[in-house]
Amino acid sequence: MDQQTIQNDWPTWSRGQGSQLWDQGDSVCLDMLAANRQSILGHSATALQKTLLDHRDSLLGTHDSGTLRADFDASLQPFTSHCVAAILPGADLAVEWAIAVTRRRSAGQKFKIITLTGSYHGRTLALRSASGEPHAQENLGPLVAGFLHQPCDDVAKVATAIDGQTAAILVQPILTHAGFDLYPDGFLKQLRRIADQHDLLFIVDETQLPIGASGQLTCSDAFDLNPDLIVLASGLAGGLPIGAVLSDNDDIIALASDPLLRCEPISTLVMSVAITTLQAIRNQGVLSHVRSQAEFLNQLIDPIASDFEFVRQFRQCGLMVSLEMELEALAVQRQLLQAGVLLGAAGPRTLLLQPALTIDQESLEHCAKCLRNVFQAWEHQATTIVGWADDDSPADSGGTEPSELPSSREADTSDPPRPD
Repeated sequence: MDQQTIQNDWPTWSRGQGSQLWDQGDSVCLDMLAANRQSILGHSATALQKTLLDHRDSLLGTHDSGTLRADFDASLQPFTSHCVAAILPGADLAVEWAIAVTRRRSAGQKFKIITLTGSYHGRTLALRSASGEPHAQENLGPLVAGFLHQPCDDVAKVATAIDGQTAAILVQPILTHAGFDLYPDGFLKQLRRIADQHDLLFIVDETQLPIGASGQLTCSDAFDLNPDLIVLASGLAGGLPIGAVLSDNDDIIALASDPLLRCEPISTLVMSVAITTLQAIRNQGVLSHVRSQAEFLNQLIDPIASDFEFVRQFRQCGLMVSLEMELEALAVQRQLLQAGVLLGAAGPRTLLLQPALTIDQESLEHCAKCLRNVFQAWEHQATTIVGWADDDSPADSGGTEPSELPSSREADTSDPPRPD
């Protein structure tokens, strides 16, 4: 299952505002996915709309002459000590550039890159080869050579895999496609130290994580990883294609001007939206809001995770939350959608919440109330089946959804909170 499970019979959204979506029948839904990590400032964000309108007469093929690149660098500077090494038209291209500059650093003499099982880095052949997901590599023939997959919880095995041809360690800060799992405490920092000991680059791929959702602009800063390269994409330009590679490594910054690594200019429209996004995050105090709302979200979800035995694990990083369950995530997603809440999945049995960074407490409370109602319906069904079994009556849950689900709107007839 992909990170956000989209089914053909799910609604087609016609418009959005803030954290809400409306379908073609004008039914409203609370979006707890921020349009698949892209609408981080909320749907129809005023600042982004203004930028788009300002460029409505621009040619999409018009490229930045260099001024906007300087503005982008300046907009990013307040958030991180890393510099912009490259900007590319998409997440996959940005990760590929990070891999290319890593190999170029040793003139191709060091080409092996260690990655971790369960990791996901993109959809190109090279990035599927780098990802630690065997099912994503099936029937593709020979994969791109040079990627060594090591366990995501064993520092010693990572260290023993290093040889004279190893160039880098490439990781995701959170395993987005493997249950949104977190690593053992200190694991990533130990990899950082191992990279330093062997003169390897430490690369953190954050392209599948919305910028700012951790409470810092990057998860690398939130986890204090200090990587050599950080790759960003999700939410950076409101869903427009862009990827950025940041670095504080002098070798990488110098190589950015290498003719073999030179990037084509990004369109003025995309660059302008990215600049507006970064400026809005700073000017509106978005990161402080995220940290505050993350604490509130924890107070809402943690009791739910504790109250239901079929919830195996509750994981959180800022406004990003996953719930690993004994239930099929898709069935629970459908029930929540009936109640007017859109959640995602980070695995067959893992629910995912990744709301807009600007979400308010009322919306978070509504989501938690609906989630509790749905879980209570599943719990009631399980209790009923146990009772039938005790009476020697035929019962077969078969993993089906509760037939009579009390939706949140039955428990609370008010619609999800609407924007002002």
